[in-house]
Amino acid sequence: MSAYTHPHHKTTAPQYDEAVEVRIEGNLWAAGVIVAVMEIVNKFVAVRYEVLYRLRDGRVVGLFDADRVRPARRAPTLGPEP
Repeated sequence: MSAYTHPHHKTTAPQYDEAVEVRIEGNLWAAGVIVAVMEIVNKFVAVRYEVLYRLRDGRVVGLFDADRVRPARRAPTLGPEP
């Protein structure tokens, strides 16, 4: 089950192009947008999210497990590429 919940919505999995926050190294949260949703089939099925987010040194695309993705508190401001 996904850890993705929102106080104003029923529990649903995030979708493509949805604004989210992702937990990055150092237990910090960064605003981003989902660019892909993937189901990984190994010994079990897991969902991972490819998210475009911005750090001080530019835009980054990362792959995140469902427990590291939460609804955005506000729309991300990715802005133009530096």
